[in-house]
Amino acid sequence: MFNFRFQFTLPAILIGLMFAGLSSVASAQNSLDGYTPPQKIDGTRASEKDPNTPKGNRSTLGLSAPDGKNKPLFVQLMTEMDNLIPGKLSDTPDQKTQVENAIKEFQNRNAKKTVEIFNELGKANKDFPPTDLLLAALSYVVKDQTTGKILLERAASGHADEIGVYSAFARLAINEGRIADGFVHLEKMNALLQKPMSESTKEFYVAQYLDGMIDVAMRQKRFDDARKLSGQQLAKLPDNPKALMVAAELEFRDKKVDESLALLTKMKSKFDASRVPESIIATWYGKSGQQEEAAKWVVKAAEMYPDDSRVQLEFASWSLNQGDFPAATESIKRAEAADKESKFSKNLKAKIAFAQGSYVVAEYHYEQMAK
Repeated sequence: MFNFRFQFTLPAILIGLMFAGLSSVASAQNSLDGYTPPQKIDGTRASEKDPNTPKGNRSTLGLSAPDGKNKPLFVQLMTEMDNLIPGKLSDTPDQKTQVENAIKEFQNRNAKKTVEIFNELGKANKDFPPTDLLLAALSYVVKDQTTGKILLERAASGHADEIGVYSAFARLAINEGRIADGFVHLEKMNALLQKPMSESTKEFYVAQYLDGMIDVAMRQKRFDDARKLSGQQLAKLPDNPKALMVAAELEFRDKKVDESLALLTKMKSKFDASRVPESIIATWYGKSGQQEEAAKWVVKAAEMYPDDSRVQLEFASWSLNQGDFPAATESIKRAEAADKESKFSKNLKAKIAFAQGSYVVAEYHYEQMAK
């Protein structure tokens, strides 16, 4: 963990680091007096990734469902809160409304009001996570890792026995490839789970603990352990996305493609934003070196989902690698008709133009990417 020794107030840190442009840590000493927030945080999407990279909230602290297609930033921020606050926000309408208000203030860069709302919720509910932790999570969603790390360290230093802090540290470490560090934080979680807490809160964190342990087992290629852990998770939570995905991958590894596809189809039916099953199977075939099989599933997915922008961009990328520029171009058009032009589609168009010797066109698309 970072050795956080700054003594600034939380609103000042948010203003100095997140809302004032991350110029320097020293700027966190700015007060609220006379502060004029910059323009609103863009509410269209928090990030844009290569569609060939499976999305699993890599930049966030919560253990959430696959997020597949781009979602409005407000929805992403609320999803992250739902994954960090014990229980379901939908089951507590008043609390949900207050959290929504906090998110709106966050998007409007009103640091003081955001902190006030979270603090009040914490006073009313002993299971409510520390304000520092929630703001750290929101910072990661908007890809402000500098602020996120500082706030996460504050949460750890001020709440040494808060299980949600260790869950967040574990998720961050695992996502960054620091598997041993992630395991240490998960062990701390397990120790804290032995302390008295409400049954619903315990179930909430046990699910996060098992999700983390499944990730560690898979990263360490301990597939038998991963199978047992995912089985435990599915016994408690039959629709858990992490466990369904892992169970499907393990079936695929055992050459049980039909069984794998059935599990992925179930996951897709429960979490519509996840990648389509056929695309995931194609990715697994590709990673295993079976390129002919991967190609069959890429084509199959493109035929089955003509209006799915991500599927069409995956097919366009594959077609480009095969040198089939017309097919790639048509697939890009379908993707943009279904959704809208993205950085990835611009990148593909630039590559196609460059490969065909249209350097001016390629330069234009690259310039558009930079905007």
